Amino acid sequence: DKAQKKYRGPSPAPSADERHTVFLLSFLFTLGIETVQLVFKVGSFDVDDMFLNTIGGIAGYLSLMLCRGIRRLMNGASKG
Repeated sequence: DKAQKKYRGPSPAPSADERHTVFLLSFLFTLGIETVQLVFKVGSFDVDDMFLNTIGGIAGYLSLMLCRGIRRLMNGASKG
């Protein structure tokens, strides 16, 4: 019965597949934006932007996972 299960803390770390997906989507989205800038001569194509935006996407994902874990801990502690 689900109601009788005790809270065991936050879920384990994200799977390798999730991490790879976040990395790939962050990189591809940034590549798309940089390519549009190159093709339409708006702004400049910059490899540094690609690197930093990809790292930012990963940092945002890790922040989301941290907040979810904290929320689960808080909800589990309040349920007693």
